[in-house]
Amino acid sequence: MSSALVIKNLHLAIDNSKDAVPILRGINLDLRAGEIHGLVGESGAGKSMLGRVILEILPPRAKITEGSIDYPTRPLPGKTKGRSAARHRPHISLIPQDPMTSLNPVKKIGKQMSEILRLNQTGRARNMLDQAEKLLREVKIKNPARVLQQYPHQLSGGMRQRALIAMAFSTKPQIIIADEPTTALDVSVQRQVLRLIQDLQKQHGTTILFITHDLGVVAKICNRVSLMHSGMILEQGNVAEVFCTPTHAYTRSLLAAIPRYDRPLRELTPVAESLQLQLQREARAYDHQKRN
Repeated sequence: MSSALVIKNLHLAIDNSKDAVPILRGINLDLRAGEIHGLVGESGAGKSMLGRVILEILPPRAKITEGSIDYPTRPLPGKTKGRSAARHRPHISLIPQDPMTSLNPVKKIGKQMSEILRLNQTGRARNMLDQAEKLLREVKIKNPARVLQQYPHQLSGGMRQRALIAMAFSTKPQIIIADEPTTALDVSVQRQVLRLIQDLQKQHGTTILFITHDLGVVAKICNRVSLMHSGMILEQGNVAEVFCTPTHAYTRSLLAAIPRYDRPLRELTPVAESLQLQLQREARAYDHQKRN
Protein backbone atom coordinates (compact mmCIF):
# COMPACT_ATOMS: atom_id res chain seq x y z
CA MET A 1 0.00 0.00 0.00
CA SER A 2 1.34 3.45 -0.94
CA SER A 3 2.01 6.14 1.66
CA ALA A 4 0.17 9.46 1.79
CA LEU A 5 2.53 10.93 4.40
CA VAL A 6 5.94 9.85 5.71
CA ILE A 7 7.56 11.48 8.74
CA LYS A 8 11.14 10.51 9.56
CA ASN A 9 13.01 11.28 12.80
CA LEU A 10 11.08 14.51 13.41
CA HIS A 11 12.27 16.74 16.25
CA LEU A 12 10.48 19.95 17.20
CA ALA A 13 11.33 22.47 19.91
CA ILE A 14 9.94 25.77 21.16
CA ASP A 15 12.35 28.60 21.93
CA ASN A 16 11.87 30.41 25.22
CA SER A 17 13.98 33.16 26.71
CA LYS A 18 16.61 30.73 28.01
CA ASP A 19 16.63 27.53 25.96
CA ALA A 20 14.85 25.42 23.34
CA VAL A 21 12.25 23.17 24.96
CA PRO A 22 11.88 19.81 23.13
CA ILE A 23 8.25 18.99 22.25
CA LEU A 24 8.52 16.17 19.69
CA ARG A 25 11.31 13.62 19.90
CA GLY A 26 12.29 11.41 16.96
CA ILE A 27 8.81 10.92 15.50
CA ASN A 28 8.54 8.28 12.76
CA LEU A 29 5.10 7.95 11.20
CA ASP A 30 3.87 6.41 7.95
CA LEU A 31 0.27 7.24 7.01
CA ARG A 32 -0.87 4.77 4.39
CA ALA A 33 -3.16 5.98 1.63
CA GLY A 34 -6.82 5.40 2.42
CA GLU A 35 -6.42 4.42 6.08
CA ILE A 36 -7.69 5.90 9.34
CA HIS A 37 -4.69 6.09 11.66
CA GLY A 38 -5.33 6.70 15.35
CA LEU A 39 -2.95 8.91 17.36
CA VAL A 40 -3.47 8.35 21.08
CA GLY A 41 -1.93 9.88 24.17
CA GLU A 42 -2.70 11.88 27.28
CA SER A 43 -2.87 15.68 27.34
CA GLY A 44 0.56 17.15 26.67
CA ALA A 45 1.86 14.08 24.84
CA GLY A 46 2.37 16.09 21.63
CA LYS A 47 -0.54 14.79 19.51
CA SER A 48 -2.00 18.13 18.47
CA MET A 49 1.47 19.63 17.95
CA LEU A 50 2.26 16.82 15.53
CA GLY A 51 -0.98 17.62 13.71
CA ARG A 52 0.06 21.28 13.51
CA VAL A 53 3.41 20.27 12.05
CA ILE A 54 1.62 18.40 9.27
CA LEU A 55 -0.74 21.34 8.68
CA GLU A 56 2.19 23.82 8.76
CA ILE A 57 0.50 26.04 11.36
CA LEU A 58 3.14 25.99 14.08
CA PRO A 59 3.36 28.65 16.82
CA PRO A 60 5.83 31.48 16.08
CA ARG A 61 8.62 30.14 18.34
CA ALA A 62 8.26 26.50 17.33
CA LYS A 63 10.81 25.12 14.90
CA ILE A 64 11.68 21.75 13.40
CA THR A 65 15.25 21.01 14.44
CA GLU A 66 15.68 17.70 12.65
CA GLY A 67 13.86 15.24 10.42
CA SER A 68 11.68 15.38 7.33
CA ILE A 69 8.04 15.28 6.19
CA ASP A 70 7.23 13.88 2.77
CA TYR A 71 3.96 13.58 0.84
CA PRO A 72 4.71 10.85 -1.74
CA THR A 73 1.28 11.00 -3.42
CA ARG A 74 0.80 14.77 -3.22
CA PRO A 75 -0.29 16.26 -6.57
CA LEU A 76 1.98 18.77 -8.23
CA PRO A 77 0.98 22.28 -7.13
CA GLY A 78 -0.70 24.39 -9.75
CA LYS A 79 -0.57 28.15 -10.06
CA THR A 80 -2.27 29.88 -7.15
CA LYS A 81 -2.91 33.36 -8.44
CA GLY A 82 -2.72 35.95 -5.71
CA ARG A 83 -2.15 33.41 -2.93
CA SER A 84 0.80 32.09 -1.01
CA ALA A 85 1.60 28.50 -1.95
CA ALA A 86 2.27 27.76 1.71
CA ARG A 87 -1.33 28.67 2.57
CA HIS A 88 -2.93 26.95 -0.42
CA ARG A 89 -2.92 23.27 0.48
CA PRO A 90 -5.98 21.54 -0.98
CA HIS A 91 -4.28 18.17 -0.43
CA ILE A 92 -4.71 18.44 3.36
CA SER A 93 -7.53 19.59 5.62
CA LEU A 94 -8.60 19.77 9.28
CA ILE A 95 -11.62 18.76 11.35
CA PRO A 96 -11.14 20.83 14.53
CA GLN A 97 -12.02 19.90 18.07
CA ASP A 98 -14.56 22.55 19.10
CA PRO A 99 -17.31 23.26 16.55
CA MET A 100 -18.47 26.43 18.31
CA THR A 101 -15.16 28.30 18.43
CA SER A 102 -13.98 27.01 15.03
CA LEU A 103 -16.74 28.75 13.08
CA ASN A 104 -16.95 32.52 12.59
CA PRO A 105 -19.89 33.63 14.77
CA VAL A 106 -20.74 36.67 12.61
CA LYS A 107 -20.86 34.89 9.24
CA LYS A 108 -23.59 32.60 7.97
CA ILE A 109 -22.70 28.96 7.30
CA GLY A 110 -23.20 29.41 3.55
CA LYS A 111 -20.78 32.35 3.46
CA GLN A 112 -18.09 30.40 5.33
CA MET A 113 -18.44 27.33 3.14
CA SER A 114 -18.37 29.43 -0.03
CA GLU A 115 -15.12 31.08 1.05
CA ILE A 116 -13.44 27.68 1.41
CA LEU A 117 -14.75 26.48 -1.95
CA ARG A 118 -13.59 29.71 -3.61
CA LEU A 119 -10.01 29.10 -2.41
CA ASN A 120 -9.72 26.11 -4.70
CA GLN A 121 -11.89 26.98 -7.69
CA THR A 122 -13.48 29.83 -9.53
CA GLY A 123 -17.15 30.37 -10.19
CA ARG A 124 -20.20 32.38 -9.31
CA ALA A 125 -21.40 32.80 -5.73
CA ARG A 126 -24.65 31.01 -6.61
CA ASN A 127 -22.70 27.98 -7.82
CA MET A 128 -20.69 27.95 -4.59
CA LEU A 129 -23.87 27.94 -2.52
CA ASP A 130 -25.26 25.09 -4.61
CA GLN A 131 -22.10 23.08 -3.94
CA ALA A 132 -22.26 23.94 -0.24
CA GLU A 133 -25.87 22.72 -0.10
CA LYS A 134 -24.85 19.46 -1.74
CA LEU A 135 -22.04 19.02 0.80
CA LEU A 136 -24.40 19.60 3.73
CA ARG A 137 -26.72 17.00 2.27
CA GLU A 138 -23.79 14.53 2.15
CA VAL A 139 -23.22 14.97 5.90
CA LYS A 140 -26.89 14.19 6.60
CA ILE A 141 -28.04 17.71 7.54
CA LYS A 142 -31.77 18.14 7.05
CA ASN A 143 -32.99 21.18 5.12
CA PRO A 144 -29.47 22.28 4.05
CA ALA A 145 -30.74 25.34 2.18
CA ARG A 146 -32.07 26.77 5.45
CA VAL A 147 -28.89 25.89 7.36
CA LEU A 148 -26.79 27.82 4.82
CA GLN A 149 -28.68 30.97 5.84
CA GLN A 150 -28.13 30.45 9.56
CA TYR A 151 -25.38 31.57 11.93
CA PRO A 152 -23.37 29.03 13.98
CA HIS A 153 -25.16 29.85 17.23
CA GLN A 154 -28.46 28.87 15.63
CA LEU A 155 -27.25 25.28 15.12
CA SER A 156 -26.79 22.47 17.59
CA GLY A 157 -23.29 21.19 18.42
CA GLY A 158 -23.81 18.12 16.22
CA MET A 159 -24.94 20.23 13.25
CA ARG A 160 -21.97 22.58 13.63
CA GLN A 161 -19.60 19.64 13.66
CA ARG A 162 -21.28 18.18 10.56
CA ALA A 163 -20.81 21.54 8.82
CA LEU A 164 -17.10 21.49 9.72
CA ILE A 165 -16.78 17.94 8.41
CA ALA A 166 -18.41 19.06 5.15
CA MET A 167 -15.89 21.92 4.92
CA ALA A 168 -12.98 19.54 5.54
CA PHE A 169 -14.07 17.22 2.72
CA SER A 170 -15.11 20.06 0.38
CA THR A 171 -11.64 20.48 -1.16
CA LYS A 172 -11.32 16.71 -1.78
CA PRO A 173 -8.11 16.49 0.30
CA GLN A 174 -5.81 13.49 0.33
CA ILE A 175 -5.21 13.83 4.07
CA ILE A 176 -7.47 15.04 6.88
CA ILE A 177 -6.29 15.75 10.43
CA ALA A 178 -9.23 15.02 12.76
CA ASP A 179 -8.22 16.61 16.07
CA GLU A 180 -10.54 15.05 18.66
CA PRO A 181 -13.62 15.93 16.58
CA THR A 182 -16.14 14.38 19.00
CA THR A 183 -14.82 15.70 22.32
CA ALA A 184 -17.39 18.52 22.64
CA LEU A 185 -20.38 16.31 21.69
CA ASP A 186 -22.65 14.11 23.79
CA VAL A 187 -22.37 10.33 23.48
CA SER A 188 -25.28 9.74 21.08
CA VAL A 189 -24.11 12.47 18.70
CA GLN A 190 -20.51 11.19 18.94
CA ARG A 191 -21.58 7.85 17.51
CA GLN A 192 -23.37 9.51 14.59
CA VAL A 193 -20.41 11.77 13.80
CA LEU A 194 -17.93 8.88 13.93
CA ARG A 195 -20.08 6.83 11.57
CA LEU A 196 -20.34 9.84 9.25
CA ILE A 197 -16.55 10.36 9.16
CA GLN A 198 -16.03 6.66 8.51
CA ASP A 199 -18.59 6.62 5.66
CA LEU A 200 -17.14 9.73 4.00
CA GLN A 201 -13.61 8.37 4.33
CA LYS A 202 -14.59 5.17 2.54
CA GLN A 203 -16.51 7.10 -0.11
CA HIS A 204 -13.64 9.48 -0.92
CA GLY A 205 -10.67 7.22 -0.09
CA THR A 206 -9.23 9.92 2.18
CA THR A 207 -6.36 9.27 4.58
CA ILE A 208 -7.27 10.40 8.11
CA LEU A 209 -5.02 10.98 11.11
CA PHE A 210 -7.50 10.69 13.99
CA ILE A 211 -6.20 12.35 17.17
CA THR A 212 -8.01 11.16 20.29
CA HIS A 213 -7.82 10.18 23.97
CA ASP A 214 -10.40 7.45 23.49
CA LEU A 215 -9.09 3.96 22.80
CA GLY A 216 -12.68 2.81 22.26
CA VAL A 217 -12.97 5.14 19.28
CA VAL A 218 -9.67 3.80 17.93
CA ALA A 219 -10.92 0.23 18.20
CA LYS A 220 -14.12 1.16 16.36
CA ILE A 221 -12.91 3.12 13.33
CA CYS A 222 -9.10 3.00 12.99
CA ASN A 223 -6.96 0.64 10.92
CA ARG A 224 -3.67 1.36 12.70
CA VAL A 225 -2.70 3.22 15.85
CA SER A 226 0.29 5.06 17.34
CA LEU A 227 0.60 5.73 21.08
CA MET A 228 2.44 8.84 22.27
CA HIS A 229 3.92 10.01 25.54
CA SER A 230 6.35 12.88 26.24
CA GLY A 231 6.62 13.72 22.54
CA MET A 232 7.65 10.18 21.57
CA ILE A 233 5.78 7.39 19.78
CA LEU A 234 6.11 4.40 22.09
CA GLU A 235 4.22 1.80 20.06
CA GLN A 236 2.43 1.56 16.73
CA GLY A 237 0.86 -1.12 14.59
CA ASN A 238 -2.43 -2.63 13.48
CA VAL A 239 -5.22 -1.91 15.94
CA ALA A 240 -6.05 -5.58 16.57
CA GLU A 241 -2.41 -6.48 17.21
CA VAL A 242 -1.73 -3.55 19.54
CA PHE A 243 -4.91 -4.15 21.53
CA CYS A 244 -4.48 -7.93 21.78
CA THR A 245 -0.70 -8.16 22.22
CA PRO A 246 0.67 -4.76 23.35
CA THR A 247 4.44 -4.70 23.64
CA HIS A 248 5.00 -1.49 25.65
CA ALA A 249 4.22 -1.19 29.36
CA TYR A 250 2.43 2.15 28.79
CA THR A 251 0.09 0.58 26.22
CA ARG A 252 -0.69 -2.28 28.59
CA SER A 253 -1.41 0.21 31.39
CA LEU A 254 -3.79 2.25 29.22
CA LEU A 255 -5.71 -0.85 28.17
CA ALA A 256 -5.93 -2.04 31.80
CA ALA A 257 -7.47 1.31 32.79
CA ILE A 258 -10.43 1.00 30.38
CA PRO A 259 -13.81 -0.07 31.84
CA ARG A 260 -15.20 -3.12 30.01
CA TYR A 261 -18.87 -4.04 29.85
CA ASP A 262 -18.01 -7.74 29.53
CA ARG A 263 -16.04 -7.62 32.82
CA PRO A 264 -18.20 -5.46 35.11
CA LEU A 265 -16.60 -6.68 38.34
CA ARG A 266 -13.00 -6.27 37.24
CA GLU A 267 -11.10 -3.67 39.23
CA LEU A 268 -9.66 -0.86 37.13
CA THR A 269 -5.94 -0.24 37.35
CA PRO A 270 -4.85 3.38 36.75
CA VAL A 271 -1.58 4.09 34.97
CA ALA A 272 1.09 3.88 37.65
CA GLU A 273 2.78 7.13 38.63
CA SER A 274 6.11 5.30 38.62
CA LEU A 275 5.61 4.45 34.93
CA GLN A 276 4.78 8.08 34.13
CA LEU A 277 7.94 9.23 35.90
CA GLN A 278 10.01 6.59 34.13
CA LEU A 279 8.79 7.77 30.72
CA GLN A 280 9.57 11.38 31.64
CA ARG A 281 13.08 10.37 32.72
CA GLU A 282 13.58 8.52 29.43
CA ALA A 283 12.52 11.65 27.54
CA ARG A 284 15.00 13.82 29.48
CA ALA A 285 17.76 11.25 28.94
CA TYR A 286 16.97 11.28 25.21
CA ASP A 287 17.24 15.09 25.14
CA HIS A 288 20.56 14.97 27.00
CA GLN A 289 21.94 12.39 24.57
CA LYS A 290 20.90 14.53 21.56
CA ARG A 291 22.57 17.63 22.99
CA ASN A 292 25.82 15.76 23.57
